[in-house]
Order: sequence, then C-alpha cells, then structure tokens
Amino acid sequence: MTTLTRVDVAMPRLDNALHARSAARVLRESGAIDLRERVAAAHLVKHRPGRRALVAYVIEESETGGTRILVGKSRAKGLDRRTVEVINLLTSAGFSAGSNDGVTVPPVSGVIPQWRMWLSPKIPGVTVTELIGGGAGREAAQRSADAARKLHATELASLRVHTTSDEVELLTGYLTHAAGARPEHAGRIENLLGACRRLAAGIPAGRTGTIHRDFYGDQVIVAGDGVSIVDLDLVSCGDPMLDVGNFFAHVAEQGLRERGDCHSFDHVCRTFAERYGLSETQKSAVVVYHLLTLARHVWISIRIPRRNHLTASILAECEAGVMHIG
Repeated sequence: MTTLTRVDVAMPRLDNALHARSAARVLRESGAIDLRERVAAAHLVKHRPGRRALVAYVIEESETGGTRILVGKSRAKGLDRRTVEVINLLTSAGFSAGSNDGVTVPPVSGVIPQWRMWLSPKIPGVTVTELIGGGAGREAAQRSADAARKLHATELASLRVHTTSDEVELLTGYLTHAAGARPEHAGRIENLLGACRRLAAGIPAGRTGTIHRDFYGDQVIVAGDGVSIVDLDLVSCGDPMLDVGNFFAHVAEQGLRERGDCHSFDHVCRTFAERYGLSETQKSAVVVYHLLTLARHVWISIRIPRRNHLTASILAECEAGVMHIG
C-alpha cells in the first residue's frame, strides 16, 4: 500500500483508493477487474494536493499470474464525466483496439463515482518523445502525423469549442506569471505577448475539427504497429493546426533541452508536415501556433526548477520567431 505524504482534505477518499485490498472490491464493483483478478499493489503516481491524483493499480490474474496495470484518475472537484464521455465517443468512432489503422485511445475500464475516479489501462510502448531523442525521429513523426490526422478528421458531438482567442487568453495568463517571476525579463516578455496577440489575430479562419489541445510526443505512444493517443481531458472542437503547432514547438523545446539547439530535430517537423499533407495556408497558421506554444514554454521553464536555465534561450528563440514571421 502507498500512503499519502500529507492529508488531502479535498480528496478524503484517496487513502481508501490506495489500499490494495479495499480497492479490489471497489474495482470489481466498477467492472474494471473480475473475480479471477486481484489488486497486487496500488501506487500513487502523481498528486497535486487539492486538485487531482493519479493512481496505478497492479492487477494480477490469479490463475496465470499474469499482470496488467490500470490507471485511475481522480479529481477533487468531482468525477471527470466529460473526459469519460469523450473517450467512449472516440472508442465508438474507430479508436478502439483492433482498428484497421492501428490508431487507438485507451478505453474507459471503469468508473468509481465515490472516489471521483475513472480508470483506463496503462498502454505499453514507447513515447514519441523517447523515439525522437533516440534517433527514430522520422518514424515518430510519421506515426504522430497519422494519429493527429485521424483525430482531426473525426466528428464528435457536443464538444466544447476552443478558439484562437481562448489560446491567447491562456497564454496571457502564463506570460503574466512569467513576467512577474522574472522582472529582469519583464519588458521582453510583455513585448513577446503583444507580438503573439498581433500574429494570432492574423491566423486565417480554417476548418475546425476534433483537437487534442496538448498534442506532443509524450501524448503519443508507439507499440509495434499501433499508436495510442493519451491524456484526452482537453479534447475540444477547434483549429487542427493548433495541435500541429503545439507538436512542433515541443519538438523545438526538446531539441534545446537535449541538444542545446531548438533546430536539432527540425527534420521531425518536416517529416510530420509531409506525412500530414499540410497546405501552404495551414503551414502559415502552424508557424504562429508554434510561436504561441513556444512562448508558453517561457513560463514552463520558470515553473519547473530543472528547466530554469532554459528560460533566456527560449525567450530569445521566441523573439527570433517573431522577427521571422514579421
């Protein structure tokens, strides 16, 4: 059993969720496991006190001894029914196991309202981020483009709408925090925000589709001939080029973080663009969305201590991007 490092009054049932024996009974009631299975262990993987928790359950089959892992996502403010619905819709729309193209999403394995939790299987495989860093960037780009294109072409009912204005509003909050945290860069950050607003306003209206909203290498898992898209809690209806620009900016940040150069993995982005089949108009939009996401990384580099040394370089790269776009 894994115990909490502190009491989380906003998630009073989390202790029960982390007790393997108690969890087994509740997971059976939810349909996530059957009578032949038991919960061998329960691990707290992530915990943001007062917000959310991620629990991994090691499930053991009593007859064969085989194991699998279920991941439970619990949210303090209540069960995330919206994400459960989105995943079920995607599963019904061709993202289930055994799909002809091999592009899937992890299905919902069970729902536990009293724990404000839903469960899905842990997907085995390698993330695209790892593949890029390991030298398999072109294959990773192709698999990512296939996954993105399928998601974007899938029509889902009742999705919330996410506009470019919404994206700029979020960025405004991030860069406002960044300017406050780094007063020595405040003027440059404020200028960057102004440029991002101006450039975003010029993105031509295009077709909308189902978008991930945080699409990058960690969210795409490759296993054999299959590829899975994970972390679907932000799925919305919006401009598909936002996802592409987000992916490209994360590739640039990975290049800077791992190789000291934002352009180290440019071939990944070129391969993605070719595989996806981006038009010239779409490429223009991607360039701006790329800048918006890279600008967000200014704040991310400040928020994550081990990335603090990257802040000045990311800011300079953003400024160069603004100059390039004009």
